[in-house]
Amino acid sequence: SYHCQSPSQVLIHASNRAALVLANSLTDAPKLETMGTRYNKRVVECRIGLVLLCLKTGQAKSPTEKKFKTFYELQKALNYTYPQMLELVKTHIKKEPFTPEDVKTIIGSDLKELISDIPNHEIVLSSNKEYFVYKYFFHSLCSRACHVFAESERVYAFKDVASKAECAGQLEELGRLMNESHASCRDLYDCSSDELEALTKMCRAASAYGSRLTGAGWGGCCVSLIPADKVDAFLKEIEKVLRS
Repeated sequence: SYHCQSPSQVLIHASNRAALVLANSLTDAPKLETMGTRYNKRVVECRIGLVLLCLKTGQAKSPTEKKFKTFYELQKALNYTYPQMLELVKTHIKKEPFTPEDVKTIIGSDLKELISDIPNHEIVLSSNKEYFVYKYFFHSLCSRACHVFAESERVYAFKDVASKAECAGQLEELGRLMNESHASCRDLYDCSSDELEALTKMCRAASAYGSRLTGAGWGGCCVSLIPADKVDAFLKEIEKVLRS
């Protein structure tokens, strides 16, 4: 969905004052069994959003041109900031659910043709015959795209804060960004789970500055930012709650 610039190491000046703690929700996120309704579906949703934006901004003359494959490539071509891209999304991608028929009408192309280069797209199509958004929550393509750009902006914000010299409020700001990231994963990208929600809430209550799911989501682990002098107490509190 989004291709960031080449990764680089960041020296976290607050590393002696905080620790990152991983916690397992003890729930599996079976990728193969759920590719049609989860991870691969998000790839398809973002592709549709990308094509809509390309057409609206004149970066593509037809939906099958496939000039870009990621939101990052479009953003780079437009030379837009993250706020500008978010405004573009909210202007041109409706918030209501899309059906495959909607996509064909708006874009002028069969959905299958549009996503033919995406791995396992056939499974995604066969698993979502009624709505192209998870039917119980009716999240929209707008939400998916908003998450991608906002999350990308948060990554760079986290890097900037973490690389600064130690200062008051630094850890709290990093925690805030982690919490915002998790909320966006849950509310806009719909890749959290009941177990991860309970676990991240538990971690925040046990002194974490911030806690978010890690990995693809829908189960697995969360990562929390903990005051260095409270790690032992944090672990004991989590164990106490889990055993109660």
